[in-house]
Amino acid sequence: MATGLRRFLEKLNSGLYDESIFVSHASRADAVLGFLSHCKLFQMEHGRPFPGGLLVCGEDTEKPGGGTIDENKHLIKAIRAADATTGILFVNRNVQHAMSDIERNVAKLNAGDPRRTDAVVQQYEKHMNLDMILGNNNE
Repeated sequence: MATGLRRFLEKLNSGLYDESIFVSHASRADAVLGFLSHCKLFQMEHGRPFPGGLLVCGEDTEKPGGGTIDENKHLIKAIRAADATTGILFVNRNVQHAMSDIERNVAKLNAGDPRRTDAVVQQYEKHMNLDMILGNNNE
């Protein structure tokens, strides 16, 4: 995340990023606490969990740019105290590697993979009324 806390909270509050995953370094305690605060307020105002997430990255402090979330005991306590539906995850990877892993992630089901798509259709076809789904009324 390459933004200050004020701008990050503006983005979270805008509604434009409700289904987004933000990626931050573990050293950004301000962003993590801001995200936790936003999730709590969203839950109170909307009666449902915030649908976005925060991926907190960090690795051994002896590496360049290193630093882990475990170094900040208050932050760990705040994350653990958050509601179980709060979408926050710590990974022991640096931000660059985590972003690369996300970019390489391929959906398990997509139109470009006919073998898997056909297998899913065969699995669920017997449980579905395709005429009803497609709006074909035979009346």
